[in-house]
Amino acid sequence: MGSPVALVRERRFSTMGSYGHLIVVGGPEGLADRGVERLDLLESRWSRFRSNSELSQLNAAGGEPMLVSADTVVLIDALRRAWQLTAGRFDPTVLDAMCDLGYAASWPDVASPLWLPKPHPTPGCGGVDLHAERGLVQLPPGVHLDPGGLGKGLAADLVATELAEAAEGVLVNVGGDLRVMGRPPEGAAWVVGIEHPDPGMGDLARLELADGGVATSTSARRRWESADGTPLHHLVDPRTGRPAERQWRQVTTISATAWWAEVLAIVAFLDGELGDDSAAALVIDADGGTRTLGDPRWFAVDPEPVR
Repeated sequence: MGSPVALVRERRFSTMGSYGHLIVVGGPEGLADRGVERLDLLESRWSRFRSNSELSQLNAAGGEPMLVSADTVVLIDALRRAWQLTAGRFDPTVLDAMCDLGYAASWPDVASPLWLPKPHPTPGCGGVDLHAERGLVQLPPGVHLDPGGLGKGLAADLVATELAEAAEGVLVNVGGDLRVMGRPPEGAAWVVGIEHPDPGMGDLARLELADGGVATSTSARRRWESADGTPLHHLVDPRTGRPAERQWRQVTTISATAWWAEVLAIVAFLDGELGDDSAAALVIDADGGTRTLGDPRWFAVDPEPVR
């Protein structure tokens, strides 16, 4: 006899300036709705576009220490660790650089700058002080944080882990940063599509995961121009405070967690390599060609693009 059929609940919704998709296999009634509510709570605490969020209040604190929730302690800890583990290549202190480029308000309300600011490095997280046990965070004066995609990936990880305590399996997708755990609705593993950056092109490839995270960074979307016609995008190089110049269109990374997959996607986009032998990536070049980086065993269904 096969495994008993488990009830599957699915939700699609808006969250964190993008789309959300949640699948829960088994578990009690209302579990999927709890997941959506939990994501809403995390957005209310972490969004840089909400003036009353804990993150915005921290950025506006002018260097004074601030008490924050346990969720925000986890976020700040992840941001600092990502900065440290990548030697500053992932840098959440790019917020001022993003604003100088016109990306101060939520997409698509971007204001084209009159000209590009002079290149300058972002400040980095070296002075960010976190007392996790007390829930106390202090930013140096003039340092402001933007979690970027790491916030989406971390939210997916947290919610998936919490729901998995009561469910047989779960998928949490926050704008393309997703985490899967446990039993899928059918088959032996979760099958995840990697979306092509061009609208209407469908999935570029598919991969198979039993438990892990996926994240995508692309310069093909969220693009705008300065007043003099210079093309801009939201992937900022911390060394210059300007949009990264690498001629890649998209990087999708697969790792054990969604937040770390997001970090690796940024690093790969900037530097052309993952820096983590246990992870893998699918890259789209400027000319539309594809390549893989890292451990090919992550690509269990279609290591090559779907035609």
